[in-house]
Amino acid sequence: MSLAERITTIQAQLDALKQEQSKGIAAVASTQKINEGLAAELTELRTRIRKTIEDRDRLFKTALDATEELHKANGEYNSTLERNKQLTKDTAQMTYMMKEKGLDPHADPTSVVPTVEGVVSKIERKAGGQLVEVTIGADDGLKAGNTLEVSRGAKYLGRVEIIQTSPDKSVGRVDRSFQQGQIQEGDRVATRIKL
Repeated sequence: MSLAERITTIQAQLDALKQEQSKGIAAVASTQKINEGLAAELTELRTRIRKTIEDRDRLFKTALDATEELHKANGEYNSTLERNKQLTKDTAQMTYMMKEKGLDPHADPTSVVPTVEGVVSKIERKAGGQLVEVTIGADDGLKAGNTLEVSRGAKYLGRVEIIQTSPDKSVGRVDRSFQQGQIQEGDRVATRIKL
């Protein structure tokens, strides 16, 4: 083979290698572009996965908190239900006892004066009536408008209507329509149910 033929053959091989090289470079460029796209997609997927995990953790915490609140509310509900049963039972017993004692369970509680006793500590006569100071007061449940029955031993002396109270004493006006004797210091007074 002549030199010219060899050069032509080598040139043809060189051209073929250049063509292969161009294809290889194009393939590498294409692969690199695909890899860059995949890397971007992977980064986006990782970001979405991280956000999904964070969302899942937040929702899980919300579910745990809601479950805890539900258990707490359920406990309070059961406690309230039990308390309601006890109060219903207590109310039934109190209603029965009030009826046994002749009291109307539906009466206004402010119309009932607690039963307390004391003594007349001071007497003052004023124009138009007699005032007495007694040793029971607001701390004992007494208030203006309540009445006290006055007695000495077994003798009934009359009724006093309270016009002013302080914590440990009260002042009342003697009701002349009920008076059956002279009221003195040391006489016994006791509350009564206001009718």
